[in-house]
Amino acid sequence: MLAKPREMCKMPNVIKYLVQEAIETGRWDPEDAVAKNFKFMGESRWEKMPKLVQKFGEESKDYKITAIQIKKICRELDLEDKVDPLIA
Repeated sequence: MLAKPREMCKMPNVIKYLVQEAIETGRWDPEDAVAKNFKFMGESRWEKMPKLVQKFGEESKDYKITAIQIKKICRELDLEDKVDPLIA
């Protein structure tokens, strides 16, 4: 990226929600941003997604997570119907 005037780049929605919340409230709240992003995407259980993302981060090694870990975490959070889409 070059820092030029009027340069445009796309921002992932979750980052957009994170920055908007920070501007509006002065709080940096990644969990809220993740929840809002999943709600925007139409996820019916969006309120559980911040915990899911947090657990993925905790369980990952070198920022990688296995299918077995995904299955275990989804089972813990009662999100077993999300296993196949997440692995895919």
